[in-house]
Amino acid sequence: MLFNEYSMHQQLKLRQQEIEIISRNAWKFEDLNKESFFQKLASKWANHQNSKTVPQQNCNCNCQC
Repeated sequence: MLFNEYSMHQQLKLRQQEIEIISRNAWKFEDLNKESFFQKLASKWANHQNSKTVPQQNCNCNCQC
């Protein structure tokens, strides 16, 4: 019985340490997921450049434009 309690205590202690390490390093993972201001600006500019297309006019000889 004593062995099971000790092993359970050790598992809980290791789990607590693991959670503390993850929480200390959480800011690193959050920063990796964020786009920087310049990345957002570049992607918006690229999308804006791609959206500029020349409209095609479908003119027939019969219509008067």
